[in-house]
Amino acid sequence: MKSQYSKVQRSKEEMRYGNRFVSSKKDEPYIICGGCSYTDHYFQSDYGDASGWAKWPEVLASQLGYNKFYNCGTSGGGNPRIWNIILETIYGEKRKPDAIFVCWSGWDRFDIWNQNVVTLSEVQNRMIAETTKDPEFMARRSRQYKNAVIGESTFDHMLYLAHMSHTAFRTFYFMQRYCQDNGIKFICSHAIAPVSEIILEKLLAHYNYENYMEVEAISRDIWASVYINRTRSALKRKYKTRDDYVKACENAPKLLKQFYIDCFSGFPTRSFDSEWAFEIETEHHVGWPYWQHLGGMSYDVKFHNLSLDRDAYIIRRGTKEKNYRDADFHPNEKGHEVMAQDMFDTYQDVYGLAEK
Repeated sequence: MKSQYSKVQRSKEEMRYGNRFVSSKKDEPYIICGGCSYTDHYFQSDYGDASGWAKWPEVLASQLGYNKFYNCGTSGGGNPRIWNIILETIYGEKRKPDAIFVCWSGWDRFDIWNQNVVTLSEVQNRMIAETTKDPEFMARRSRQYKNAVIGESTFDHMLYLAHMSHTAFRTFYFMQRYCQDNGIKFICSHAIAPVSEIILEKLLAHYNYENYMEVEAISRDIWASVYINRTRSALKRKYKTRDDYVKACENAPKLLKQFYIDCFSGFPTRSFDSEWAFEIETEHHVGWPYWQHLGGMSYDVKFHNLSLDRDAYIIRRGTKEKNYRDADFHPNEKGHEVMAQDMFDTYQDVYGLAEK
């Protein structure tokens, strides 16, 4: 679906609080959508202009028959930030929306300042940047590198599954309760895996140079493979168990080792220690519980599994070149249409025939 907003210029307010697309009629019924770069209308890909096609909020608004909607997607946003921008938008409108739709992001994103988020991958980028001299890598990762300088100081305090999960579940529940208390319909989904296993394995391997090179070799073409867990399977064949792999990275921090085991050894029990974990009304969440190995789904996984066509639902798959993976896994036009359709179908399942 071609976007009618492709020529809109970003204002300072949009850069700060999210992208606002509304009709000129102030009092029209409206819906509001939030998320990270999988939602952001102004997301910029390194591999072509991504502004020409409608993002899922615009497609969904059209399907539901709304002329007025807000797209509050902000690239890099963590879940508390996503929800706060939605609330800020509602209070700015001074009246409630008919429905709220959210595509949540990774649980390992910590919003430090207004425009800064810190993720595990950015901490890894700093580790790589300290040893590489590749100017192209440094130019591409300059923002992440700066954020990682902030993140490394909080790394030891925040890197454990219970903290991340509690923050995510609390945000999900507060959104649910807000909607219930105010008579607002709501549907959620998830953009990327709650925590990236590939990133954690590379972080671990960083502390043992030989292992790091081995993991790089194993994971280089993971996205070109039919199976998204190719790296995991290859490591398991060599190390037999996750404990064996953790022991092989003898110089890694104890907390990082434990975090890896907590996240990916069967049922991630510590992620469900939160008091909010079982308060979530799961029928409102597309792909719950979002962890792939628990039978859940996030869109980075779904797009990979939907088709053998390498670029069917994402902007570009690729192989590793010049010290970074030559690809962009964000949804393309078809990917956004899939996301909108999932939201629409779930909305109908929960609320019946979609009517304003």
